[in-house]
Amino acid sequence: MSQNTSLLDAVVDVVRGLKLPPVRLEQDVVQAIRQAFLSAEIVFEEEMTISPRCRVDFLVGGGVVVEVKKGKPNTRRVNEQVARYASCDRVSGVVLVSERGLFDHLDEAHGKPVRYVALSKNWGLTT
Repeated sequence: MSQNTSLLDAVVDVVRGLKLPPVRLEQDVVQAIRQAFLSAEIVFEEEMTISPRCRVDFLVGGGVVVEVKKGKPNTRRVNEQVARYASCDRVSGVVLVSERGLFDHLDEAHGKPVRYVALSKNWGLTT
């Protein structure tokens, strides 16, 4: 397993470990992820511009993008956004975090792994 895949898996594990109630603001989710990364001693940068039109919520370890979406986002737009992020040379993988289920999400973009975490699973919902 490569170092980048290990980092991607570690990020997914931390985010999946969040036990958040339904939240009102995307910033609440971002704050919870920030605190979880700090607790897990994961190195990250926030609100990073990785290329024109590509500002990510978190850039972890210099290569893993974490993008947070509130509610149930538009699948086509989110997939386009994830593909833009994955097209950047410095990106090794993308973790998409949404509050509710997102169907037909990407598993890979530009040869880079994409992982998806639905926080609603932690609420006992099956999405």
